[in-house]
Amino acid sequence: MGDFMNKVNSMKDKFDTENPTGEIVNAEDILDPNERQMNQSRKAYYRELKKVIEEADVIIQVLDARDPEGCRNHEIEQEALKQSKKVLLVLNKIDLVPT
Repeated sequence: MGDFMNKVNSMKDKFDTENPTGEIVNAEDILDPNERQMNQSRKAYYRELKKVIEEADVIIQVLDARDPEGCRNHEIEQEALKQSKKVLLVLNKIDLVPT
């Protein structure tokens, strides 16, 4: 039992030195480098997307005719409508044409 307590105390001491403020850290806050890079890329993508919507007069979404609701991006539509932009939905069924 004494070895177990020594191990627990050493782990506590190690934690205290790595987390001197004593704040609770959620597992979700600790991201691996790939997740951190993906989050940064996603944020950069949405910043650029907002710029494009601001500059555009009309937003065109090309949708798959087999499942138009499944491939619609409602967030882009809402952002465009919020900025008083026109949204044009185009149905594409080229892959249904036999070769």
